[in-house]
Amino acid sequence: KDAAKKCPHDCALSAEAAIYACDALLLQLSGADVEIEAPEQRTFLDVSAEMGARIVLHPSFCMCLEELKSKVRGKIRISRRSSLVLEGNVVVDGLDLDGALKVCGNGEFKSQTVHNEGQSIVAIPEDELSAQPPSLQIRGYQCAKGEVEQVAA
Repeated sequence: KDAAKKCPHDCALSAEAAIYACDALLLQLSGADVEIEAPEQRTFLDVSAEMGARIVLHPSFCMCLEELKSKVRGKIRISRRSSLVLEGNVVVDGLDLDGALKVCGNGEFKSQTVHNEGQSIVAIPEDELSAQPPSLQIRGYQCAKGEVEQVAA
């Protein structure tokens, strides 16, 4: 509850937003033609953070920028409401994402358009918060069930 008073906020929301932003920046630095829609301000439990596309570059996908540069090619477009998980020895060559996508395995994921419901981040109603596990109580939000396209490359 004291996170809202701290600067920077010391909480799950700010930490998660920073990790997603870092992975988005790494994708933009990959040398490919990458456009990621700008984040927007989100507030949960009186704590605000810039939250954009939730991008996770699993260590099995890349450990450094040089490795990432060899695995991302073509035109990449990602909306701010999207979530993207890249795992394994995959190469992404062209992607238009508006929704949720998990790519794992070995091989090439080429010139794909993925538009689905995705998994939005939603506030947990105040009257339901105490019934949630501690990991969600401290956040005040959760990932909606939604839809995730899973691809084994």
